Amino acid sequence: MSKNERITENIVRDNLRDLDYYNPDNGITIEEQKSEIVKVKNLLSKASKNSKGNIGYPEFIISNKLDPNFIIIIECKSDIKKHESQNYDKPVGFAVDGVIHYAKHLSKKYTVLAIAVSGYSKDNLKVSTFLFPSEQDSYRNLVNEHGLEIEMLLKFEDYYRLASFDPEVSKKKILGSNLFFKRIA
Repeated sequence: MSKNERITENIVRDNLRDLDYYNPDNGITIEEQKSEIVKVKNLLSKASKNSKGNIGYPEFIISNKLDPNFIIIIECKSDIKKHESQNYDKPVGFAVDGVIHYAKHLSKKYTVLAIAVSGYSKDNLKVSTFLFPSEQDSYRNLVNEHGLEIEMLLKFEDYYRLASFDPEVSKKKILGSNLFFKRIA
């Protein structure tokens, strides 16, 4: 099997399907390579990974109508050796670097969950997950209630719940400056 990025994207798509992202009644929208959301389009309009000022295209952009201020993006690479660079400064060549690059653009207006996925088989996937609170310069690895980093794809509701534990996100919620989290039933 060739190490082709489309294979990784298909694995992610299958995982999202298994996790009910494609259920038509859940309010979730999955867009691939582009977005029809005007605010997302504007934020990515000069976000190309090669820094030439062109539009940027994460592999997956996931939104939910229950909270339009929260967005998930996924960047894929087929080769695990291309998962992350040492300094996260090579967005063209590495999944983590690329997803961080896009998330920095999107976090100007959104709280962003940025997911990097590398590998070419279900048994050979590497997943890194980062949380970028809206309007913040910092980001951190997403962790569960026990402080363990999230290294697999999860249901939307689980990502949303875990993101709500973040102190910066909670502060915005408490201050009411941003109607960030609404309960997902």
